Amino acid sequence: MLNPTPQHTVLFTVDDLEKMIDAGVFAHRTGRIELIEGEFRQMSPASDHHDDLIRVLTMWSVRQQAEEKFEIAVQMGIRLRKTESMPEPDLYWIQSGRHGRATMQVVPLIIEVSVSSIQYDRNTKGRLYALDGLPEYWIVDCDQQLIEVRSQPDGEHFTKLEVFGRGDTLVPQCLPTAKLDIGWLFDSAGF
Repeated sequence: MLNPTPQHTVLFTVDDLEKMIDAGVFAHRTGRIELIEGEFRQMSPASDHHDDLIRVLTMWSVRQQAEEKFEIAVQMGIRLRKTESMPEPDLYWIQSGRHGRATMQVVPLIIEVSVSSIQYDRNTKGRLYALDGLPEYWIVDCDQQLIEVRSQPDGEHFTKLEVFGRGDTLVPQCLPTAKLDIGWLFDSAGF
């Protein structure tokens, strides 16, 4: 009987990924991927509700930026050096005037829209974002029509969790003049 060849996992760094992107390795790839703790992970296809919520959240975010304090990035990678990860959040705010790939040092808010990925967004992405010191993380739960707000990162976890639903108004820590009516958000996205 032949001995099976042992399986080995090949892990990549953020620098490896960026070199592959620059070299065109993914030019003909049809599905989206993320680098999570050195491994490439296929991203789930987006549903209509997912895309509608991202569109409404983007529109709302841009309208809040009268001070031009932040720019809005939609489904763009963020470098997380502590875990060799480059997730592509649905939406994030970044300090204005920055160039190149974002790092957590200039990102005060990440928003993930969850249709079928709620556990992944809570656990895997939540841990990565907390480890890298993200100040505030919103998870939009489509099924429950609410937003979970996680803040005060400490190691692998956020120590504060608040939940906002219809009838509530949400205010990002980084811009207290911005107000998001949760009912308006879901109504505007066709729920």
